Amino acid sequence: MKIRAARVTCFRLPLVTPLATAHGSIAARDGALLEIATREGLRGFGEAMPLPGFGLETFEQSQRALAA
Repeated sequence: MKIRAARVTCFRLPLVTPLATAHGSIAARDGALLEIATREGLRGFGEAMPLPGFGLETFEQSQRALAA
């Protein structure tokens, strides 16, 4: 199975009510959708949406990893 194409689409979701955390208030979530298509016509989808202050990577770091 060979990958024919890959696409990353970034998005921002504003929260209806800001999320109060011990790390501060979060008013929006940044994320990326990943779509991969094979030469055989199969498609797969994934997402990267790190929660600020709770994961091991930032949104910017996840973007660099997806670009690589």
